Amino acid sequence: MKIIIKCQIIILIFILIAGCSDNPSDAHEEDEPKDEHNAGESSFEVNGEVEGKMTGNSEIVIVVEELPLTGELRYVLRLGIFDDKRVADREFRIGIGVELQNEVIPVTVFELGEWEIVGGTADYTHINKDLIGTDYRTIEGYGGELEITEFDGNTATGSFEFSAATFREGTPFGEITVTEGIFIAPVVVVEDL
Repeated sequence: MKIIIKCQIIILIFILIAGCSDNPSDAHEEDEPKDEHNAGESSFEVNGEVEGKMTGNSEIVIVVEELPLTGELRYVLRLGIFDDKRVADREFRIGIGVELQNEVIPVTVFELGEWEIVGGTADYTHINKDLIGTDYRTIEGYGGELEITEFDGNTATGSFEFSAATFREGTPFGEITVTEGIFIAPVVVVEDL
């Protein structure tokens, strides 16, 4: 749980930094060339209580953490996806976290593969125009799959899909399904040793 919170904080900081612009009046101009330091790209479709085809930015953070009792290292991959609007205008955020095997680090020898998205490892936050967010999570009975198909040492390419629900007193009361998710994301390694 501690590692998920750390990953969410890292992604939130990245979102805040990525949402800043030197000149707010040109934040949405289509004619401007994209900054080469922007986050990667992503698109997906969401159906259910929230509907739409979404596009945005993406980033993968790999957190390396030493487990306190055993001293073993744990590697967690966290894919963050968010729309490319200014922070105050954002409409969605996705976070997917999966635990990797020890042999995948250093990041230059990152292994391709598929990971099951199971209880608590993915969330979708929908933000309405009043800036109120609704969180949909992959609690028991909901889930999906994350696949990484290419990695060049700096950028990973892959796909994702999952179902999630928002809960009230432990009972699901709103569901979504995220499909056709694809991403090209820069990879950053953070060591928490």
